[in-house]
Amino acid sequence: MLWLDSAAVFENLPEALERQKVRGLEIRLTNNYGPHTKYFPYVRSAVDLSLPLVTADDDIIYPRHWLSGLMDAYAQRPDAITGYWVRAMQVGDTGVPKGYVTWPSASDTLAHPRNVPLGVSGVIYPPRMLEQLRELDEAFVAIVPSTDDLWLHAVALRAGIEVRQLNSTPVHFLTVPGSQEQSLAAANVAGTGNDHAVARLYTRDDLLVVAGVAPQALLDPPHGRRAEHLRKKGR
Repeated sequence: MLWLDSAAVFENLPEALERQKVRGLEIRLTNNYGPHTKYFPYVRSAVDLSLPLVTADDDIIYPRHWLSGLMDAYAQRPDAITGYWVRAMQVGDTGVPKGYVTWPSASDTLAHPRNVPLGVSGVIYPPRMLEQLRELDEAFVAIVPSTDDLWLHAVALRAGIEVRQLNSTPVHFLTVPGSQEQSLAAANVAGTGNDHAVARLYTRDDLLVVAGVAPQALLDPPHGRRAEHLRKKGR
């Protein structure tokens, strides 16, 4: 399923996309939600959220067995979010998050509250996560419009949904040549975009859980005060 935010392109699809439609690709029109476009229009519009959702970027060259790897991981852990590349959020002794660029990649397949799934390499989300995202609706627009990975992690953290890396070694697949000239990563990773997003998203209780100082049960239920915290920030 490919989401386009241009009505002109949608009405005049390139021949390459027309060929993909014959092979089963669904192409739909949506508003532009930036990086959130790869999941939000689906969770908002889908009648049935009983199946997992796999997300992919349009500027990455994924290998032949990429999808089957994610589906196998879901079969093993249908309650967890699994991705090919996960970063481990780091919180200092003072309780303040360290800079995003210092967060190491995960080196195992264990679930932990600090694990942040990176959409660039592909992630599979269980139905319960999709339900949380639908409940929060467009709250991300006013809080972190250009940072989907951290938003998705914060939602999973408060919902008690575990995040794990598919293999002990993280994978960053090849990018489409010429697609990174105006990369979002330049602002979020190389710049300070992700650090600003962290400051806006996470509460003190969230960070205690991420640091392993407090149990995840400390956080309110996903539809309780923490969810309301996100909605209010999104207004």
